Amino acid sequence: MVFTKAQAKSLAILDVARSLGMEMKRKSHREYYWAEHDSFKIDTLKNTWHWYSRGTYGDTISLVQEMRNVSYSTAMKFLETGQFPEAKPMEEVRQPFRYTLAAYEQPFKEARTYLKETRGLSDETINFFLDKGVLAQAKRTDREGFTEDVLVFKYLNRDKKLVGASLQGLIPYPDRHEGKGYLKHTMYGSEGVAGLNIAIGTPKCLVMAEAPIDLMSYYELHKDELQDVRLVAMDGVKAGVVSRYALELFQELGVIPEETVDYTQVKNLTRVSTFLENAAKVTDLFHNHNYDHLITLAVDRDKAGEKFITNFQKKNIPVVDARPPKGNGQDKMDWNEYLQKSKAIEKQMTEENNHREFQAPFFNTGILDKYVEEVAQRYTEDIETAEYLFPDGRLVSSWNYGMRGDDHRAIRNYFDVMGRPELDILNDHPKDFWNLVHNGIGAVRLVPETQTALLLEGQALTTIQREILQSSSLKTEVYQEGQAITATYLKRLGVSSEEKDIDEANQKSLEPFSDAQKEHIREFFKTRISDVKTDYVYLPNGQEDIGYYLDGYLFAHHYAELDMLSTEKQVDALMSRLVSEDGQKVDHVALGFDIERIDQKFLEENLGYNPDTPIEDYRYSEKNIDRVAEKEEQEFRTKFDRRSFAETIGLMQKYSPEEVLNESNSYHDDVRYQSLLIDLGKVNTDPMYRFIERYINHDIDREALSQFSVQDFITIAQEKGLLNEEPSVKPWKAITVTQPVNSYTVFTDKLSKEFDNVSDLYQFVNKKLKRSQRRELTSLLSESGRGTPLDTLMAIDSVANVEVNGQGILSLFPNDINEEATEIYLRSSAEIEETASMEPLPAEKEKAPDRSQEPSSNAGDSHRNPDSLGELSPGAASKPVVDEPQPDFPVITHLNFTTKEERMSTIKPGYHVITNGELSRLNKFAPGLQATAQWYLRELSGSTISYLYQDGETLGKLSVQFSDENFAHLTGISPKGVEMRQVVYDFAQGVGDYGNIQVSHAIKDKSMVLPLLPDILSSQSFVFNDLSEVEKFNRIDLSQAIKTNDEDLLLAIRDVDGVGIPASVMRMKEKLSVSLKGKENIVLAVYRQRDGKLDQMSINEEYVKDGGKRFEDILKNDEFSRYQEDLYKEETEQLSFKRDSDGDGISDEEELKHGTDPYDFRSTPSQHSVQEETNLLEEAIETSATVAVSDLIKNKDIAGLNQHLKEGIKAYLNSDHYKEFLTKMSQFNQYSSRNLRLILAQKPDASYLAPYNTWRKFDRHVKRGEKALSVIIPVTYVKKDQQGQPILDKNGRPETGMTFRLKPTTFDVSQTEGKEMPKAAEVKEQLTDLDYANLYRVLMSIAKTNDVSVRFEEMTGETKGYYSPAEHQIVLRSHDMNKSQLIKTFIHETAHSELHHSNNPQREQLTRSNAELQAESVAYVVASYYGIDTSDYSFDYLAGWSKDKETLADLEAQLDIVQQEAKSLMVRMDQELERLQLSQQKQTQHQFENKLQKFKEKSSQEVKAHQEEQRAEVQSKKERGISK
Repeated sequence: MVFTKAQAKSLAILDVARSLGMEMKRKSHREYYWAEHDSFKIDTLKNTWHWYSRGTYGDTISLVQEMRNVSYSTAMKFLETGQFPEAKPMEEVRQPFRYTLAAYEQPFKEARTYLKETRGLSDETINFFLDKGVLAQAKRTDREGFTEDVLVFKYLNRDKKLVGASLQGLIPYPDRHEGKGYLKHTMYGSEGVAGLNIAIGTPKCLVMAEAPIDLMSYYELHKDELQDVRLVAMDGVKAGVVSRYALELFQELGVIPEETVDYTQVKNLTRVSTFLENAAKVTDLFHNHNYDHLITLAVDRDKAGEKFITNFQKKNIPVVDARPPKGNGQDKMDWNEYLQKSKAIEKQMTEENNHREFQAPFFNTGILDKYVEEVAQRYTEDIETAEYLFPDGRLVSSWNYGMRGDDHRAIRNYFDVMGRPELDILNDHPKDFWNLVHNGIGAVRLVPETQTALLLEGQALTTIQREILQSSSLKTEVYQEGQAITATYLKRLGVSSEEKDIDEANQKSLEPFSDAQKEHIREFFKTRISDVKTDYVYLPNGQEDIGYYLDGYLFAHHYAELDMLSTEKQVDALMSRLVSEDGQKVDHVALGFDIERIDQKFLEENLGYNPDTPIEDYRYSEKNIDRVAEKEEQEFRTKFDRRSFAETIGLMQKYSPEEVLNESNSYHDDVRYQSLLIDLGKVNTDPMYRFIERYINHDIDREALSQFSVQDFITIAQEKGLLNEEPSVKPWKAITVTQPVNSYTVFTDKLSKEFDNVSDLYQFVNKKLKRSQRRELTSLLSESGRGTPLDTLMAIDSVANVEVNGQGILSLFPNDINEEATEIYLRSSAEIEETASMEPLPAEKEKAPDRSQEPSSNAGDSHRNPDSLGELSPGAASKPVVDEPQPDFPVITHLNFTTKEERMSTIKPGYHVITNGELSRLNKFAPGLQATAQWYLRELSGSTISYLYQDGETLGKLSVQFSDENFAHLTGISPKGVEMRQVVYDFAQGVGDYGNIQVSHAIKDKSMVLPLLPDILSSQSFVFNDLSEVEKFNRIDLSQAIKTNDEDLLLAIRDVDGVGIPASVMRMKEKLSVSLKGKENIVLAVYRQRDGKLDQMSINEEYVKDGGKRFEDILKNDEFSRYQEDLYKEETEQLSFKRDSDGDGISDEEELKHGTDPYDFRSTPSQHSVQEETNLLEEAIETSATVAVSDLIKNKDIAGLNQHLKEGIKAYLNSDHYKEFLTKMSQFNQYSSRNLRLILAQKPDASYLAPYNTWRKFDRHVKRGEKALSVIIPVTYVKKDQQGQPILDKNGRPETGMTFRLKPTTFDVSQTEGKEMPKAAEVKEQLTDLDYANLYRVLMSIAKTNDVSVRFEEMTGETKGYYSPAEHQIVLRSHDMNKSQLIKTFIHETAHSELHHSNNPQREQLTRSNAELQAESVAYVVASYYGIDTSDYSFDYLAGWSKDKETLADLEAQLDIVQQEAKSLMVRMDQELERLQLSQQKQTQHQFENKLQKFKEKSSQEVKAHQEEQRAEVQSKKERGISK
């Protein structure tokens, strides 16, 4: 049955909306709104939808069309089946915006009245926006003929072109419009990611508001601070609008290239809308925090605004939250409402205070803090439970859980705290007491029970007090007269004995400083800038500023979006606060309070200034900012890469600063640009940018740098001593070169008269050939050596007499045509010099194209792929594959990519649709790409390339299979509608016109290095046979790679069932190069197997002396596996002969002969004499006794190393040396005792150790020439019998054994360079009481886990504690021990309890000295690890062990035990500490929330009952005539 339109329209529209993924929320019994756009409504009764902000509406069919941008038929299909058909969605063709109200614009009169009177905006603000051309008034007539006056907000693009507009009604019509009755409408055709926007100065940041009027309100409140900013109204909360203007700002700042975007194209709208999200996801744009303040979101303070900001933060897009402050009891606030409230408060308070100045001689924030602390009051943010409001806006209360604590009279303690108890005159003079509170302290009394604010008549308030009261719901009551606080008044009260005004008594000396004093003070301030702290401060209008504090003194502030003050400007700001001739004691600032000026007393008492200190002491102090700058400059110059800088200068001389710094083709010369890109790939330009940032301008963009000449850079660099010798590089120029090549590409005059290009000629020939002739041609072209265009023409002539206007094809060419025909092309002078030095290849060998050549148009052996045969239509997309073989003709058309911009429904992971800019860039690399495709077909396609390489002491083989489809993956180019295996043929033949193209995100790097692909067949390349430890490769499942000799290209290999498949080409950048360093294997030979034939591609003659004959035999006879087995068997036999299970350098066989233990490197001296144990060792190292440790390692002489380490044990019999070793053990606790001693033998001053890749995480790299420190590692091997077969255990599994080898694994920090390491804090006695308490808790937890009881008892003498094995109990001294001693003793006894308990099998062999040495050493290591003072430890008794060889060996054994126990204990303690600290953090974090929650959980009935009780009591008092 046919699904009809009527049936479609009758479907429940609410269900249809939800099936489209729309979250619909109920507004009434019949109306729903869309959660994402609340102006979108559904009427379930009428079964219709209406999008009021866009003026669109309709039924179920149009709903699907609107939401999914599909055709009518597609929408019907969805409504019928619930699914969209596989056909592509209809691409909307958007028309440019048409402003239809131009003819109906009116004088800006009613609109001005609306903005001023209804919205509270000033004429100044309105005129500012009018002058920007973004406001207008017009008459608008809707579809029903209703006409009304509207305010037009215009959207202008960067070219000042009108691209959209929104409308705001001026008169409410509740019957016509939702909400308050005002029209709100976006004009049809407006760009979806545009909004009203204006620029102030040269924008460097954005401020985004929801509505245009909110934006105007924000401007009015912040106009004094706004500079270099673009203000944008989104008409809602639209991430796409933010993304669009962020993209354009980055382009204007030069961060990303400029491009013209056609916003009528839906795909461009989508791309621009997701720019920020994609930038945060796939680039490091926001990683260095340079753009943390780029975007300010001044959205409404409501749920939608909060969600909007949170969504950006979740996507790691930095934004500044600039929502307006919310008043008490309000659920939301927008900037226009905040503006109107602010103006109302200001007006009311101005009238109430009648311009009185605020004075409160007894108010001091420090005294207030002390009062709150000592009288058990608390600060609160809830004005409804507060009892006092102080001049700085802080609220103080004694209320808890709905109950009052102290009453108002507690304020009398304030005078006690300030040291003026005589002011507490409440009992004798209550009215005067409250006058002192109100006018002396400046407080407002608040009565929570009646929600009243009590004031004195005429009491002056601060701005912040007025604002808080105005925004609250409290009523204001004046309850008595006030009186000014003067000395006369205080004397009358009997609380002052001095005959002078109170202000004079408190006023500081305001004598101005002399010039000499100012110079001295300036040098002092320079030493204090490092102590300056910054924090956010808020203006009364809600603006967020950055404040600068020195010892708590606020001396400067500015708008938070502005750059931070330099150190010099901070000094200037401090100097500006000094008292001066104007006599003012305070500065009136916009923060709502006054800042005290700095006089001599304040300098000395508050800031630590000493006028008697010589100025030189301040001037040459290490903390002086001038000295700090000098040190930074010296460090910059020391680490500056002068060589790379000079090379960049040379490039500027060869090209221009603009081209080099912007990588731009400003000369519009593709050959020059290609040469520039190649040169840039060889030079590190980072030092140049660091130079520019430091010496020219930190904020200057790259385009502006083009104004500087090369000589400008040279002059500055020479002045700074960064350029010893001025480079002298000749300017680039094009040279015409004539060179014989093996192709013929000249299109003769005769042919050009008949055909537009050579491709037309081939089409003409193709049509003339019969099917049989095509087969014959294919056979001819299959002969060895065929494939050039000349060969093809001659083959055509021999197959068929094809004529052009009666003449044979060959007759149209010159008579001297031959394989030495001439090709003319352009190259740079540098390339010519490079080519001139190259020796010509033998004539019989065909030369593969290299980087210095114009790519040959030869398609190579492309005839090998029968799928590509058929008529060739140059410039067209590939034809479908046909069964009948047809010849393909090598085409000399140059590859050029074009697209029809067709929609691509499926995008591959890691790919995106090519942009116009990328397409243009790709065409610059197209010649090299075409040549590479031809070479790939000729040399690689259909073959297996085998790399034989040196794998340690064995031979390794890496085999890689190259197929046609691999080429497309390597290029990162995926044309629409083309099979991947066809791509290589298209590119080789010059076919580049496709419906569309998607490219890899790494297309820029791939296109630059693909022309280097032929270098992978060189024996000078390198193989990486195991990249599993390299994160980048492990993450994408790539295990092997081939690197070219010049380190420009890396071919990554994926292992698929044991077969190597080429997966990706990568450009070798510094980061990648560093991660691969040391993992490469030398290539010995490269072979190709194809069509049953083995070809030697290259041989490394430095290593292979037989020309590769042995290798060829191995590969031809498929003997590589057997070769490896034979080699392994030989190694196994040798290994078996000298197997060394304990790594002491003596084979197991020899140890067994002498009766020692082959599995213990100490060889158990207690069972055999020391002389017997060491005989073989001394014999083994007799010839290398004087050899350095580095030589022993180089020779892999483990026996010699073990003897060296045994001799080194003697050094530890000195107590200080032993303690130093234990300290190192605490630092490097991951290493065994033997390996730690081996590391210290190689690097005695080792301080921080880490593997090669780990240092990269600290932004450091190993210095050139540094060698890794070696350690002894265990190696597992499979045991084999005499026939070389694995020995199986009873379960049928191969038996394994273990031996030891030396392996270089780690580097010390001194062997690296890069970012400065964090400085280690002083460890001694830096632990807090909480740290000691936590260590104690952790040790108690470990004791509990070990079932060890702990108790304290009084002890005599020096005993601090002991462990009782019988009771399995630790006993600690209960008195005379500080925290440090207690923890060290606890660790000592814990070590005893774990090492020497009654169930320990070794306990009977322990001596008391050994047990004490073990426990004390463990305690030392652990205490040192946690930063506890270890200076009181002594191991002097070790000196007595020096004459006993057996004891020496025993000490070596003790060190192993100490290391293992200390490491185990520290690991467990760290785990417990982490758990404990996390718990404490959570407890601290939620402490306030828990209290608040408890308060909220009190039942409202209980609170109400209490309030009723209070009211009843008040009423009762009134009835009894008791005055309040």
